[in-house]
Amino acid sequence: MDLTKYTELTGTTVSETDKQRYNAAIRKVNGVLETALGYSLIPSKNIDKEELGKVQFQGAYPYYPIDTSNLLDADEQSGEYRLFDYNEKDPYLITDPFRNVYHVKLVQSRNDDQFVTIMDLSNYAMKNARKFGKYIQRETAWFNWDWYGWLVQQLGNGSGLMVAVDGDWLNCNNMPDDLAYLWADMVSYYSNPDYSVSGSLKSESVNGHSWTRNNAGGGKGVDLSPEQSEGGLSVLAQYAGPNGKKATRIPTV
Repeated sequence: MDLTKYTELTGTTVSETDKQRYNAAIRKVNGVLETALGYSLIPSKNIDKEELGKVQFQGAYPYYPIDTSNLLDADEQSGEYRLFDYNEKDPYLITDPFRNVYHVKLVQSRNDDQFVTIMDLSNYAMKNARKFGKYIQRETAWFNWDWYGWLVQQLGNGSGLMVAVDGDWLNCNNMPDDLAYLWADMVSYYSNPDYSVSGSLKSESVNGHSWTRNNAGGGKGVDLSPEQSEGGLSVLAQYAGPNGKKATRIPTV
């Protein structure tokens, strides 16, 4: 998401003298969106997780440390792996927005970029929320292991396990129009020469006296920035992942 994209969406030609200000606004907007959505729209900024391999016996107790010298081969990766928290009481796995899903696995994360598969999960259904998939619905009994009840007691519902999803995810190369134009509106808003770090300040003169008022943050009679508006919040909620500030528990289908 850069100045070229902004020009393409808006038809606005930014002068050389204004480029520094617009690029600063774009950096700010990209950061605001990343926080709201819970992932980056720039593919290279998302950590691509790697399946190191699989335990010898599907569903076997994952002793620590896992013997990585005795793992089965990893599956061929079709998209990009992302890891999500797992709660065994929740029938829905909330994910980042996806186009396609190729593998779903119950895993243990070893570090920031590698995981070991405990079990391949096949009995699930992908559920779409309008343009993109937003969550995976699992079977009532996804697995049944004697040791799992003990693990839940020791570590809680998360049980130290995560779900790895191999999929094609939303990014700047396949961004839907409503999110793209929200991004462009935000760049226009924050690149306004009157904008300050504390809000967009508008100067007015009344009876010879000059004063300013804050133009961001809401309140009666006060304008909202694009991402704070009702329409902007609706767009963010639609595309937010589970780690985003604008995430909803179960998306509207």
